[in-house]
This record gives sequence, C-alpha cells and structure tokens, in this order.
Amino acid sequence: DVDAAVKAARNTFIDGTWQSFGAKGRAEVLNRCAELVSEKASCLAALETADCGKPIDESDWDMEDVAGCFAYYGDLCASRGEMDEEVDLGEGSEDFRGRIIKEPLGVVGIITPWNYPLLMAVWKVA
Repeated sequence: DVDAAVKAARNTFIDGTWQSFGAKGRAEVLNRCAELVSEKASCLAALETADCGKPIDESDWDMEDVAGCFAYYGDLCASRGEMDEEVDLGEGSEDFRGRIIKEPLGVVGIITPWNYPLLMAVWKVA
C-alpha cells in the first residue's frame, strides 16, 4: 500500500497536476475538503473512534478541527496568492533583489500519533 501511494503521489507531482492548479485552484480544493469533512463528520468521527479508541465526543470535536484546518489553509492559500514575493535585503543591497518563492518540493512521508490520526495528518497535508 505504501509503495502504491508513494508512486501515485510521485507521478502526480512529476506531471505537475497539483502545481498547475495555482493558488486559487488549490484553495478551492482545500475548501472543498473542509466542506466534505463537515458533511461526513459523524461517519468520520465513528471511524476515528474505531481506529484509535477515543470517546466519540472527542472524535466529533476532532472532525470540527479537521474541517477547520482545511478551511484555514484554503483561505490562507487564497489570500496569499502565488506565494512569490520580493524581500528587502537591507541597507547596501540596492544592486541586488531578493525573492521568496514557495513551491512544492516533492513527495514526503508523514508519521501521525495514535490519538489524533486524522487531524495530525491534515496538519501535514493541508
């Protein structure tokens, strides 16, 4: 399963699918994830409880946080645009320009703890 997931993620990264969405498109995807989590919160909470054994009330709260995390990063993506900005290099640097470009670097592996598996995964994915 891990090898198949890494291969699929790598292929998507290489073919540029995610990057081609642009900031607005990525924001739409993340905000749609927030909507879907909210719509399916009770089912996801039940799965979370079955997975890690926490009380269902806690899993219900976690799903609110999961949806909120997707929405936060979706809104951040939309408000910050393409994440390409010039920076001031300070006094004496008039002949130079500084630029920060934030872009995906590739496929990463994540490790999540047992007590908040979905929320911690979303922190890393979103």
